[in-house]
Amino acid sequence: MFSDAAFVDASPTTSDAEPTRVSNASVSTPSSIRSALFYLETVTFRVEGTLYKVPQQRFKTESAVFRGMYSLPQQADAEGSSDEKPIDLCDVKEVDFVRFLKVVVPLDNNGPTGKYEEWTSVLKLATMWGFKGIRDLAISNMEPLVTDLKATDKIALAYEYSVQTWFLDGFNALVQAKAFASEFESEWIRLGWCMQWVFRLVAEREACCATGGHRPALSANCSHGYSCNRCCTSTTYGYPGQWLSPSSSGSACTVSHHDALKTAFASELKDMKYRNNAWVEDEVDGGKENQGNVKKGGKGKKKLKPVAA
Repeated sequence: MFSDAAFVDASPTTSDAEPTRVSNASVSTPSSIRSALFYLETVTFRVEGTLYKVPQQRFKTESAVFRGMYSLPQQADAEGSSDEKPIDLCDVKEVDFVRFLKVVVPLDNNGPTGKYEEWTSVLKLATMWGFKGIRDLAISNMEPLVTDLKATDKIALAYEYSVQTWFLDGFNALVQAKAFASEFESEWIRLGWCMQWVFRLVAEREACCATGGHRPALSANCSHGYSCNRCCTSTTYGYPGQWLSPSSSGSACTVSHHDALKTAFASELKDMKYRNNAWVEDEVDGGKENQGNVKKGGKGKKKLKPVAA
């Protein structure tokens, strides 16, 4: 049997005890700083009932609309900070938003495939939110794709998304055409063109056929009995061969009418330019209009109002 004396008190002495923890506040240590490049904040959007959480950086720095929104004081629980408080995007289709995010937040093998519909979605939202760089990228990628569009559809696309060059190209093609297609009337009715556009187009075609124009009117003494620009059987009637299109019922003009069309459609081009640069101009004026386009909807959610097309 062991006596009590055989047992040694194994409890730790004061010297063996854990060292006293010292508050970090009392220790002089270097403070941590956040990387300017790789400390990314996120923003949460809700589009047609689906939540998207993406890096905030490009929205904050490249978009005139979102840059204006983030220039306002932001609270910790501000809209877009969590799933419970997302930014609701008004009038935005989810399919368009996903296509747009593939450019803004590219993932491996997940970028646009080059299809017309995909880049149209990118152009639409880039124009709406003032992403100039992404808008320019979309226009560049769409250049070879819009060449196959009918002139009337090209004009409609250009006017909706404020692409002045396509607008002029479309009307130039109609002016240069041998003749109006039989379905032209139904086309401009379908697209909702105002009669002023049609009148200006017809006027430019007539100017092209007038004396001294690019496509001179044929002599009334034409033995074939054709009206203006209908005699294409030969070039012996005193008209340069470049104006006549052999083996066809009409002649196509080969000279660009862009300068004349710029004058004829000056108000429309100015309107497109204003809509393109609206956010930049507003920022010069202090961003007041930017703030006005960030509206709060039900339950305090921010709603972004798109720029009118």
